[in-house]
Amino acid sequence: MTPELSIEETTVNDADDTGLPSEPVDETPVSAPVYRDQRKRYPWWVKGVNEPTTATDWERHRRMNPERLVLDLVSRFYHGKDRAEVVRKRANLGLPQYIGVDKTAALAKKGLARKKRWLEENSPGFRHEDWALGHAAESVQYNLGFDFYEFTAKSAFVNVCERFGLEPWKGSKLEASRKIEKAAIALGASQVGFAQIDPMYLYEGASYPPEMKYVIVTYIRWTHEGDRRRDTALGWADNRICSSRQDFLNSALRNFIRGLGYRESVLRGPFIPYAVNAGMGELGRANRLVSPVHGMGGRITALVTDLPLAIDKPIDFGLQKFCGSCRKCAKACPVDALSMEKEPSWEPKGAWNNPGKRAYFEDSVKCISYMASRGTGCSLCLAACPWTKQSKTSLHYVAKALAAKLPSMARAMVFLDDLFGYGPISDPELIEKWWDLDLPEYGLDSHHR
Repeated sequence: MTPELSIEETTVNDADDTGLPSEPVDETPVSAPVYRDQRKRYPWWVKGVNEPTTATDWERHRRMNPERLVLDLVSRFYHGKDRAEVVRKRANLGLPQYIGVDKTAALAKKGLARKKRWLEENSPGFRHEDWALGHAAESVQYNLGFDFYEFTAKSAFVNVCERFGLEPWKGSKLEASRKIEKAAIALGASQVGFAQIDPMYLYEGASYPPEMKYVIVTYIRWTHEGDRRRDTALGWADNRICSSRQDFLNSALRNFIRGLGYRESVLRGPFIPYAVNAGMGELGRANRLVSPVHGMGGRITALVTDLPLAIDKPIDFGLQKFCGSCRKCAKACPVDALSMEKEPSWEPKGAWNNPGKRAYFEDSVKCISYMASRGTGCSLCLAACPWTKQSKTSLHYVAKALAAKLPSMARAMVFLDDLFGYGPISDPELIEKWWDLDLPEYGLDSHHR
């Protein structure tokens, strides 16, 4: 929920005709929000707004109970017999609470059998080397037996201030945000945004001291070629590589904040509302963040700190009207888990959704059940989104500008998207060509704010 600003409280000059504020001046009381210049973050067709474009009914809104989520972020990474055992021990969490323990274990078994069959048949995108790459990326993340932050906590440089007797770093809120953004990008972030804590967007029972009120949201991009192969073992490998990069980024950025002399913590709440408030994108048809730069092709994480930061405003690039006409993500879903309705709804699909927002709610039980049975994950909806592109060609820039300013162009953009063969691919020969591509480091060719 974006703070209400009066004319006297605002820390920016009058907005120009683009709808974006001019350069902020950091000359306000400590308690007043300081906003960054949004024009430096995005092209002209993305405008800053005072409230998110997703309507919220605060009387109906409830804080999310993480135990209602369909995706149990612990048991999902166990495989075979281990997975079945973990599922039985955590029957009240994740998918088992909706379809039962036996059916969940059966889906995991089906996914394992599918993997074995693909390996035996030497299927393109599911070959020995394809799976080996994914497990190699996953080995650092899960197989060491401890997380990265536990590891960095044992290092000599966990806290430069204490090690060398330094006072906490001092600077303006704008300067602090610049330092954090530059550090985060150097450590692997594709995009960075800043918001303030809103208790209504924290998980049930979660709280922070009053001074821990600044949220740092980071976005790590999947690769374009991984997106195109999203439901294969190669796509899964790309996802695991991204997750390992995300783990390193989180741990290193936490270490950096402590080294400046400030406290930090992983945000105990859903990341997407904070990403929306931090101007990282809008909420789209898949009930996920859509970035005007990266679409839905990446992962979000968020940290909380007491380092005073300049924050960002939500943005509007016409996505609400665009998603009303597009439907490409919903059509790409193999199990029809996404809404095909023209307008978003106030009515959640199930207990895994949080009430109080007008959105395109998804059927997470269908989604996660399919991913469990497939053995590779899926994310075809995220890869199919017309905004999920890494190319910075003039044609794509013009197409996005038209889609943002003339939402009626959504169908034309989708038509051209299909015509040029964007989105997930199914041709075995094209899938297999991944190993012959001349890819840059991590498969990424750029970063964006």
